[in-house]
Amino acid sequence: MGDIACVRKTPAQARRDFRASIAQNNTGEELKFETELYQALAFVPPDYSFEKSLAARAAEVAGAYYDPKTGKIVVISRTSKLPPNYDKLIAHELTHLLQDQYFSISQMMQADRSSDMRRARTALLEGDANAVMMLVSGGLDCNYEWESVVASFEKRKKEAQVFEEPVPLALLRGASYVLGMRYACQLLEKGGFEAVNQQLESLPQTSRVLFDWQDRQDPGCTVSGVADSLGVVSGFALLVSHSDVLPALGAVRGWLSDCVKRGREGEYVWQINFETNAQAAVFAQELRSLYQSESARFRRTVTVSPPPMAVVTVLAKPE
Repeated sequence: MGDIACVRKTPAQARRDFRASIAQNNTGEELKFETELYQALAFVPPDYSFEKSLAARAAEVAGAYYDPKTGKIVVISRTSKLPPNYDKLIAHELTHLLQDQYFSISQMMQADRSSDMRRARTALLEGDANAVMMLVSGGLDCNYEWESVVASFEKRKKEAQVFEEPVPLALLRGASYVLGMRYACQLLEKGGFEAVNQQLESLPQTSRVLFDWQDRQDPGCTVSGVADSLGVVSGFALLVSHSDVLPALGAVRGWLSDCVKRGREGEYVWQINFETNAQAAVFAQELRSLYQSESARFRRTVTVSPPPMAVVTVLAKPE
């Protein structure tokens, strides 16, 4: 739709940009809520800082990124030469630029969207961009069988340990790419890129779509800095960090919606609705086992409501 600006930055410059973006897009209260929330639920260790760690990690691994605010593509260059995979990086980021021009990424990711909703939409955006990148580089491998998904998650678990990154958080972010590619491939098989465009016009509401489940119009809750919906992909990532992929997939089956809120005494209450009480009991048992191996400044209890309700409640209180 117009001229495209492409600039080169060093990792240090990109790191400063990422930190500035995090600060601009989130109030101090929102950052505090998110940091404490993920500490309370054992996604990250007690001393983890989102603002510092996410910016540093992004600058380390990213080769390029598209900035919706400036409309520019930024290539992160660690030497005086362009990276060898430059064409692939540009194809990926050009796709994000086109997504923004035609569908508005900023509107998709508005502050009043829940984390679950934003993750589902990020997965669609990344899956689309990765598919284009593969086509440009010589071939689209649309293997979205669960065996391939399992291998991808296991690889990301190992990488997180190597880079000393919190494994649950790494898997949660990685799901946007692993499950996002699977999501895009299913749409491409259904109706080509026109099917992807149609999904970008009729956006997913929850991460249920990443597991081949019917989307829900009730995406949980969201009140900035006070409450949020984390989605089934978060429960899946948390369990996978301590177990294998397929058992974790079975343990989250039946997930309907969730809401986590911060209380007056600094406690966090995470309520998850399941289709059946039996499914809720399976997830609760897996979560109890996980929390028994975690030491933190939060004391966590997991309960299941009596039938016919099917609600798992996680209470995380500061020690």
